[in-house]
Amino acid sequence: GLVEAGVVASSVDPRGTQLQAVADDQLVLVGAAPARAAQGAKADTQQGRNGQLNAALQALASARALHFRDSLALPFVGLSARSALQVHIDLQAQRLGARLNYRLRVGEVSDLLTLLSQGLGVAVLPQRLVPTRRGLRTWRLRDAWCQRQLCTCTLADAEPSAPMRSLLAALHAEAASAHAALA
Repeated sequence: GLVEAGVVASSVDPRGTQLQAVADDQLVLVGAAPARAAQGAKADTQQGRNGQLNAALQALASARALHFRDSLALPFVGLSARSALQVHIDLQAQRLGARLNYRLRVGEVSDLLTLLSQGLGVAVLPQRLVPTRRGLRTWRLRDAWCQRQLCTCTLADAEPSAPMRSLLAALHAEAASAHAALA
């Protein structure tokens, strides 16, 4: 193969590989904080849209966590349809018999966060990618598929090269150190 190792989400099919967790990767629903959502809804109304996002986010305002199915009627802003994360999220919606209503799709997470902060919709993202200050609000998703881990991935029947073993050992040691600091 061309690749000795990689980092993947624990949601991938592990057949033929060996996965070792290095970090938690909790998925959350992200939307504008209430004041920003109101601005986005005002823009929606001015453009002839129904402004449903603000009312929906207000209804969720007191919630700290919810199930993905509770967000399916909201307008979404997503990553490219080829993004592995977005494919995964779309598959979860399909499993619930739904299709997400995308207002817009973008190629970069930074662009997505900008659109979310302007109140244009909601998205599902890893918690670690959401800045704490940017006019954004997060809701923890309770669904089992949202409780992921980032894992190193190597072929089950191949021994990585010495430099790759060294890199993997450093990643695993850092993960163990971070885990011990949280305990």
